[in-house]
Amino acid sequence: MKLIKVLESVVENNFSNFYRNKYVKDEFDYKTIRSEKDLSKIPFLKREEIIAVPVEERTLVPSESVIYYSISSGTIDSTNPLIVPHSEFGPPAKLGVDRIYDENLNIKRLFFLMPSSAPSLMRLIFPMKKLGKVLLPGNIHDLDLSAKIASQVKIDAIFSTPTILTLFIGSLKKTGIDPRSIKLILIRGEFCSIQKINFFKEFFSEAEIDIKYGSSEIGGAIGYRCPHLKNFTPNVYHPLLKGIVESVEDEIVYTDLSSTKAFPLIRYRTGDAGTLENIDCPCGNKALLRVGGKIGFDKIKFHGVTLYVESLEDSFAEATEYMEPGQFKAHVTEKTIDGRIMPQISIKIGLKEEVETSDFLKGVISRSVSDRLYLSSDKSLSDLVKLDIFLPLELTLTKKWPCNLKSKYITSDI
Repeated sequence: MKLIKVLESVVENNFSNFYRNKYVKDEFDYKTIRSEKDLSKIPFLKREEIIAVPVEERTLVPSESVIYYSISSGTIDSTNPLIVPHSEFGPPAKLGVDRIYDENLNIKRLFFLMPSSAPSLMRLIFPMKKLGKVLLPGNIHDLDLSAKIASQVKIDAIFSTPTILTLFIGSLKKTGIDPRSIKLILIRGEFCSIQKINFFKEFFSEAEIDIKYGSSEIGGAIGYRCPHLKNFTPNVYHPLLKGIVESVEDEIVYTDLSSTKAFPLIRYRTGDAGTLENIDCPCGNKALLRVGGKIGFDKIKFHGVTLYVESLEDSFAEATEYMEPGQFKAHVTEKTIDGRIMPQISIKIGLKEEVETSDFLKGVISRSVSDRLYLSSDKSLSDLVKLDIFLPLELTLTKKWPCNLKSKYITSDI
């Protein structure tokens, strides 16, 4: 069985004692695992455990077998990033980039707007060159410059993450590019909300939009969408069968089933919110993976309610004509009022350049957001304020928004 083979390969490894030491510390004997039904007996692997050990001491293959290192997109700017060695590439189709080679789309120039460490960059270079297509890497830290380059070379496809693409559209608008010239949008990596998808479809009205959920440390896609999922919301995927995907306490946990990888991840807590369901899909995949945001980034539980980033985006429905897409941040705090500790939500919104700020506009947006921001199945923020359970929304409007690709949407000091 693949799982037992992976466990044996990482524990009885001649190049690294990472898992051997971990399992001794966790008092776990891998020989007690008889089948995938015993998966829950295996200790979780956490990001902090990986980072604590130098990368060369947790590489389970000869150094010459390592072909690239991935750096977690969530820690690119960290002084202590998560670096994972990889000894193999999957074929392009596994990443879903096979649409680039579709003769009917006739893609010529793909604009690659991802972190430079993304494994997909290296997967694309040689196949595209061989087929006479051009791969153009952009600079995610200077999106205005990237937009000028994209406009001048007349790109017809974009490969990016939801966050970066949202910001990039603002830069593209400044160039006067005709968004109808873009034929294909490949969205990879992090969770992508329904609101962002609708925003992309509206701007790139003629483009096919292909979405997959993945992770740089895992080395590619975790979930894909078959044609039968077209009527499902964009955060719904089939898990790829190359590994084992679990949902533990609403968090996605991933296990590699390749015993030849440089660093197989075994019961790795991804930090991504998600649930698994059974489905009778005509494609043959019987599992459905619903992906939420980043745990600690995109949702927070407090005072008996849960604030989701999706709920925030839904609450902006009547404010989209005034605000820049993706430019918002919520903060949860508590205040003592007449001897009672009461929660309060503060939201900061980035306005479009042409919108004039005023107390009237602030009042309109505040009322609309409060009425539409649901913190439970049947209670909006306005409802909770009327019940004297929450303090009224505190809203800030600004035109000065920092370009931070990994900014948290929700923060709290509770």
